[in-house]
Amino acid sequence: CGANGCQGKGVICDDGDACTADVCDASAPGGACKSTQQPGAACDDGDACTGQDLCGSSGKCEGKPQVCDDGNACTADSCSNAAGGCVAQLLPGYSNDFSVGTQGLALQSNNAQVTWQIDGKRSASPTKSLYIGNIQPLLGTYSYNFGLTVATATLPSVLVPKGVAKATLKLQVFFDSGEAGGCTGVSDRIAVALGAQVLGQVCGDTTGFVLLEADLTSQAGNAIAPIITFFANPFQNNGEGAWIDDVELSWTCAP
Repeated sequence: CGANGCQGKGVICDDGDACTADVCDASAPGGACKSTQQPGAACDDGDACTGQDLCGSSGKCEGKPQVCDDGNACTADSCSNAAGGCVAQLLPGYSNDFSVGTQGLALQSNNAQVTWQIDGKRSASPTKSLYIGNIQPLLGTYSYNFGLTVATATLPSVLVPKGVAKATLKLQVFFDSGEAGGCTGVSDRIAVALGAQVLGQVCGDTTGFVLLEADLTSQAGNAIAPIITFFANPFQNNGEGAWIDDVELSWTCAP
């Protein structure tokens, strides 16, 4: 009781649901709380991957899926609740210095005497490379003088992002063929190709490792699996074989 008679505190009605309007119904016995749905009211569904959350006709808070796009062609954009929203991840290319193996390369040879092997005799970067030829460990000899050979090392399929400024496959090649250079006729060679299209090749002896480079910019937006091919003619082959190292498929993004 107060100075003005009997007074009571107002009942606070809140059911914790942003999609209802809560009031106290004085006409109800005891002044019970009453909740009424309010479609279209702003709310928060607690999902970081939705936006523009509004109360729906069902009485539930509903949001529109978040569209994640950072405008960078070299990233894959997605939404993660754990990360609290949009996440941009750089699309990977392919890189292998053969220090930990072949890393997904599919290796084949039509000649059982001339095969791909991880080797440490020569490398462009420490301490291993991929050799094609024949090794006799007890004699310490290297050779590929075993007739016609076609051997391939196929990269795993890689998606070249759409809109890249430039995409390139690079590798270092050391070729001891015992032949003069020149990619004519049936000269021995290391080539890079997409399907039947040869994009670059090294023929004959090299002085140390040399760069073999293929432009793949035209493949933007495509999944590709470039092929590195070793070809040896069926004639006398007096060299030790070939080593490849530092294989890298990479790109730069358009500004």
